[in-house]
Amino acid sequence: MRDAFFNRLFLLLAASPKVVNTLLFGNLGDEWRTEVWTENKHDGPFFQNGFYPLEPMIDPFWAIRSGLEMYANDAGLEDYIEPKSGKSIRVKRDFTGAVAPADNLYTTIFEQKVRNNDLLGLSCYMPDWRIPGHGAEQEHRAKLDELLAELEPLP
Repeated sequence: MRDAFFNRLFLLLAASPKVVNTLLFGNLGDEWRTEVWTENKHDGPFFQNGFYPLEPMIDPFWAIRSGLEMYANDAGLEDYIEPKSGKSIRVKRDFTGAVAPADNLYTTIFEQKVRNNDLLGLSCYMPDWRIPGHGAEQEHRAKLDELLAELEPLP
């Protein structure tokens, strides 16, 4: 996981704006940037740095984090009590009911491929059901099979 974290960090620091759009915001394009600017134009690091340019706040991903949080609010998240810690966290569920953390800078799974190579190795978080051969993957596949079996065939 440490390697995935640093690889993702280096990728996002070096990536062009178009690559960041594609990896983290899908088909929104530059729309997310406009919304972040509109939402945060009176606060945020760029505003703070204007008053204290010799003491800049260094947070290169603040706009991306803000954009992901803005879109996560519309993603149908629910409160979930984490069994081990007892903490309440915001999660999303897939159609089988599997729980996953809300998309953020480090939990978003890069589904895209570059020159026929996937980017899954840059994922800092991977749900157990996505790991081939894991028991959770087999349970997830069984739930999918059940859901598909319930569908009626088209006439």
